[in-house]
Amino acid sequence: MSVRNFLAYTLMFLGWVTAFLSGGCTVFFLFLYLYNSGLSDVILIPFAVGGIPFIIGIGIYWLGKWIYRTPEYHAPPYATYYDVDQDSGEDLP
Repeated sequence: MSVRNFLAYTLMFLGWVTAFLSGGCTVFFLFLYLYNSGLSDVILIPFAVGGIPFIIGIGIYWLGKWIYRTPEYHAPPYATYYDVDQDSGEDLP
């Protein structure tokens, strides 16, 4: 596993956990408000407090997914290790 893949997996995990916990908290408090008082003006508070971290968590997850799927840089085939004589440093025929 490369450092790049480790970073991508870490970002995807942290984004998923952030989105899951903040989204779950938003849903919990939304049902709590609906159960206790019905629709009122304070119903937007859970969306403001929990919705913003949810969106940030989804963004972090997508960033990790993008890093994981971006192709790695590879040297062109004509510049490989075996094209050069390792003793003299000259190009092989």
